[in-house]
Amino acid sequence: MSREIKFRAWEKETTEPFPWKGAEQDECILSIDNDGTIDAKSLDDVWGDHGEHSEWVDHDVEVEQFIGLQDKNGKGIYEGDIIRFTEEDTASFVGPVEYMADDDYPAFDIPDKYIPEGFYIESNVISNGVARGILEVIGNVHENPDLLEVKK
Repeated sequence: MSREIKFRAWEKETTEPFPWKGAEQDECILSIDNDGTIDAKSLDDVWGDHGEHSEWVDHDVEVEQFIGLQDKNGKGIYEGDIIRFTEEDTASFVGPVEYMADDDYPAFDIPDKYIPEGFYIESNVISNGVARGILEVIGNVHENPDLLEVKK
């Protein structure tokens, strides 16, 4: 089984999307060094004493991966998205998509601290929600951090 490998990037300081793909005015690049370090640069025009020239400007970005699944509306789900999981009885909760490798769980999922007591989910929350058509992307951790509320 194969899936599309895609990424998006956000400027850490401004929480704005980094336009590394499809930038119209500035040329932008995102590269991964051999040690896993991610470099983001944009080619910005600079006005100097002798006219205009261009120079590369470094950007501090956070890179997030497409997890290979879509929500009930067909929107691609990325690491850092905030999703709403709504059961048929309208009980719901909201949580961020995270890669859980640090918890010895190498998968994209919602951390337990966002799942209220009383919800019993047998497997991966995201896969379960996508399979049942009850998962919706409602924002992301950069633009909508106010949507996150720990329920426990």
